[in-house]
Amino acid sequence: MIISTKKGTPQAELDRIIDSFEKQGLSVTLIRGTDYNVFGLVGDTTKIAEKDVLANPWVENVTRVSAPYKRANRLFHPEDTVVDVNGTKIGGHAPIAVMAGPCSVEGEDHMI
Repeated sequence: MIISTKKGTPQAELDRIIDSFEKQGLSVTLIRGTDYNVFGLVGDTTKIAEKDVLANPWVENVTRVSAPYKRANRLFHPEDTVVDVNGTKIGGHAPIAVMAGPCSVEGEDHMI
């Protein structure tokens, strides 16, 4: 389940929301954005009614995610991930990077 909060939600309210879901045995990840915050809930969310979550005046949207890859899903993590390796950008809109792992290249003779 993914929950987005309204702009300007106080930290005390974010903490209260996290605490309430953790008490239900869920793993909660908070992603802070410039305009809004997003909670990712992992665990059995079938007993959570969307209308109950939306009753909180600070909650803007609730989305159920049934995909098994929630933490990699664009709904949960909409921003591109870019990794900087010695000045080379990998990911996002950077050019495609091709890398060989240790099982592919074991010595100089394998590269030439």
